[in-house]
Amino acid sequence: MTAAWSVLASGFGILEAPTVADDGSIYFSDITGGRLYRLAPGADEPTVEVPRRRGVCIACFALTGELLRVLVVPARRVTSVCFGRVDRTVYVTTEDNTTDAALAGCLLVSDIDVAGAAAPAAAI
Repeated sequence: MTAAWSVLASGFGILEAPTVADDGSIYFSDITGGRLYRLAPGADEPTVEVPRRRGVCIACFALTGELLRVLVVPARRVTSVCFGRVDRTVYVTTEDNTTDAALAGCLLVSDIDVAGAAAPAAAI
């Protein structure tokens, strides 16, 4: 099947992690530009939600899509992120780190004031 595509925003570096809020806003990150953006419904251009930063950041959103926190990670290449569901922790795995070789290929953990979403009940 061939899908029809439309450009919502352009002119960025490497984009990642689109998240849609309840109000229809789309949040996305520009890795090379070091910013987090929000494209509101009907807007022609996205607005900068988190200005240029140095290093990798993790955006924490509520289930409604509201931006709660931005966490700076002391590594340059994050491969995965997992939020603890009960204990309010975040776990991060890294690939390498040109700034601090001691953080290459690590599992990092940090206490935060945002809990992960509860796991839905499942039955087989």
